[in-house]
Amino acid sequence: MQRSSRRWLGRLLAGLGLLVGGFVILAGSELFLAQQAAGVQDWRSAAQHYRAAAAFLPWQADLWSQAGRHSLAAGDYALAVQDLTRAEPSGARSGADWLLLGDAYRGLFDYANAQTAWTRAIAAGQTDASVYRRLLDIHQQMADYPAEAEDRKALALVEPANAENHLRLGKLLCALEPEASMVYLEQVAALSDQPVAAQAVRLQQAVRSGLLSEEPGFVFLETGRALAGLGEWDLARIALHTAVDRSPGLAEGWAYLAEMYQQGEDQNMAEAQAALEKAIRLAPDSLAVNALWALFWQRQGKAAQALTYLEKCAQLEPANPLWLVSIGQAQADLGDIQAAEGYFRSAAALSPAEPEYQRLLAEFFILYQIKIDDAALPAAREAARLSPQDPAAQDVLGQALFLSGDLAGALQAYQAALALDENYAPASLHLAVLYTEQGQTELARQALQKAYLNDQYPQIQAQAERLLP
Repeated sequence: MQRSSRRWLGRLLAGLGLLVGGFVILAGSELFLAQQAAGVQDWRSAAQHYRAAAAFLPWQADLWSQAGRHSLAAGDYALAVQDLTRAEPSGARSGADWLLLGDAYRGLFDYANAQTAWTRAIAAGQTDASVYRRLLDIHQQMADYPAEAEDRKALALVEPANAENHLRLGKLLCALEPEASMVYLEQVAALSDQPVAAQAVRLQQAVRSGLLSEEPGFVFLETGRALAGLGEWDLARIALHTAVDRSPGLAEGWAYLAEMYQQGEDQNMAEAQAALEKAIRLAPDSLAVNALWALFWQRQGKAAQALTYLEKCAQLEPANPLWLVSIGQAQADLGDIQAAEGYFRSAAALSPAEPEYQRLLAEFFILYQIKIDDAALPAAREAARLSPQDPAAQDVLGQALFLSGDLAGALQAYQAALALDENYAPASLHLAVLYTEQGQTELARQALQKAYLNDQYPQIQAQAERLLP
């Protein structure tokens, strides 16, 4: 009986051995085909053959891993997830496989599982910069700024000479925890040249200035304003929200927050107006609050409402010609050209040595094509004299000369403007008009083409496009 049992067991083991041997042979054939497919970058076929080999030898987890890698390369993300999750129990999965599994989830837009997998990859020892960049990509898409800051802190440890990362991290921390930003901003200044270093210095100055105040929200007001100056609207909005949360009586915080509601893609004019109303109640005599109220109405084309706040600004800061020019523009928008002229003249008289206000006075007369010889030309000449290296001043002089009938003088002025800055598109556009007047159509076309190709001046570009034959 025992001998019979031993014979039966022997036959069973022999059969199993033959079966396993057959599986190994079949698996070997599939592996050969997989390697051939991979050699010609047929990733989908390679994945299929690795998957078939794994089916014959399911205890070899690496075959499932290889199937997953090649499915991922083929863009078959759902199959990649299936293969990689079969490769190993989650507790034994390698950092490399966690990394790939996260990539597969990202391909399916399953960002939550992608983040989990990449976090597990880091825990398993996969700590090179590429992992943090993957997390960064997700967190930036989600606008999860605290998470992005943590990713960038980790990246800073593995890439200590990456000035761009330090600067972005400094900006994030200026919005979230300003004091913590200083160490990263200091590294930016040490690692990079202008203009990147200049941004870091500007933010450092804002933090230092903000920390001088005992008002808890003031540092966020200062960093919010600095971030806005760099075009970081979303981060500036976060900082300014924190400013008014910590200091609800901070009128300028509400006013600048209103400005942030008007910037970027996510504009909210109702929230902006509500914030400005809080600001003006808190500080009716604040220059910044009144100026931002005026800007709010100007953007909506409501000159009468803007005028009220501009006049208040002029009362608060009578020595600043900017407010006189702004009032003049509002009067012109309301159709009172005579009153507008008085304000533009007053601004130029208040600052006779500043070329900008002489130029703005000349531009006013040119725009309405009035008093060219006795007012526009003298102001334009004075602006060009005061600022001989300014292409805008030369261009305005050219426009005044053109309207006065001095085409030769206008040509000389336009050419002088372009000699100072060959990419100053307004001068190219005005030169094209002059050439057209002279009947030089080919030269006009060339000047228009130059203005059209310059995207630094969108309005000029649009005008040139309309005029091009």
